[in-house]
Amino acid sequence: MIDATKRFCAYLNWLLNPVHGRSTSQVYDLIGIAALTDNALYLNLGYWQEADTIEDASEALALLVADAGRMAESDTVLDCGFGFGDQDLLWMRRKNPLQIVGLNVTASQVARARERVVEAGLESRIDLREGSATDMPIDDASVDLVLALESAFHFNTRERFFDEAFRVLKPGGRLVTGDILPMPRSDRFRMRLRQRISWYLVASRFNIPEENAYTIEPYVAKLGSL
Repeated sequence: MIDATKRFCAYLNWLLNPVHGRSTSQVYDLIGIAALTDNALYLNLGYWQEADTIEDASEALALLVADAGRMAESDTVLDCGFGFGDQDLLWMRRKNPLQIVGLNVTASQVARARERVVEAGLESRIDLREGSATDMPIDDASVDLVLALESAFHFNTRERFFDEAFRVLKPGGRLVTGDILPMPRSDRFRMRLRQRISWYLVASRFNIPEENAYTIEPYVAKLGSL
């Protein structure tokens, strides 16, 4: 009962306190699997063009990212911020890449994702590691495709992640992100105020560094300058 009470208080502090003081991995440790879908453990918000459920939308977004990266059977794929490994299992079933290596800073997610990979009998082809996307324990020019599915907004900073991604990519390799960004600044004061408040609430709860709070135009420019 004491542990449950402490966890509930910590959860309330995270929800209500804009300076809750928890790291990204601690936030996801706290959330656990309580807020996830019924039959999967996806953490992304989904692609809803043809989906009717969050699970279908989450899977659709994972496949959209893979298709954008032209994932092929000959590819060694690096998945940065893999959550509970749902997308890696999906990609292996649907795209059949040569190998998937994953990096994630949240130890509890890494442990659960590894269990699921073993349960699926794919431990020889999916290698999920505890590690940072901004300081990758990955050899230079060893990866065909780097993916970050709704995780790069956490990285401190995206630019460091971009630099690391281009370091580990082979010549001609691809980088694809599915990311969360602020909306372009509105000309209407009330809408602009709503944008600022909503972004602040998301950023403060989910530890989005201030350096990552830019819109799509600077995002494209930063990638184009590499």
